[in-house]
Amino acid sequence: MAPMYYSEPPPSNNPPPPAPVVSAGPPHLCQWNDFADCRAQCEVNKHPQSCRELGYMYQKGQHGAPLDTSKAMQLYLFSCNSGYSGACTDVGFLHDNGIGVPPNHQEGFKWYRKGCDEGDAMGCFDLALMYEKGQGTAMDLTIATAYHERACNMGNPNGCSSAGNNYVKGRGVSIDRPKGLMMLRKGCAGGNKWGCEKLDEMGEPH
Repeated sequence: MAPMYYSEPPPSNNPPPPAPVVSAGPPHLCQWNDFADCRAQCEVNKHPQSCRELGYMYQKGQHGAPLDTSKAMQLYLFSCNSGYSGACTDVGFLHDNGIGVPPNHQEGFKWYRKGCDEGDAMGCFDLALMYEKGQGTAMDLTIATAYHERACNMGNPNGCSSAGNNYVKGRGVSIDRPKGLMMLRKGCAGGNKWGCEKLDEMGEPH
């Protein structure tokens, strides 16, 4: 019988998994760009927001984390279910945009609403966009404007500008130019350049 030869297995392109974390120190919110600290705070101390930060590193493949959208989803879900509302919005974003999972606007809508209901301003803004576009739910500009305004009141300048534009133009609401301009200025002052541009187009001061 001829001898059998076994070739070496082909090298893997996947990096080896990080070594287990054995020490984390006192629980705290990790630095957003410190992979080791975020791993320690999430894996050992189960810090919900640190798990969200770690998930974002895996989603983007940044700051020493390998690109792993499945791991990102797992971490966002843990963070969301542990009480950090921003991670609920992140789960919605992955579903809505088909990142690591098939695109599913209905799932995106569900998780955006959970994030918004639990206090995340970006979740409210994203929910408003779903109502504006009729994605994941029926189009309804009145509800969209209400969620934009809610996002604005929670500190999201994008929501301020979007709600302001709707009030100026009467999109889903009765025209209320003074209120619309006030909200556009609030969005502009908060850093939303689109709101500033809308004010410029109307010849209104910032």
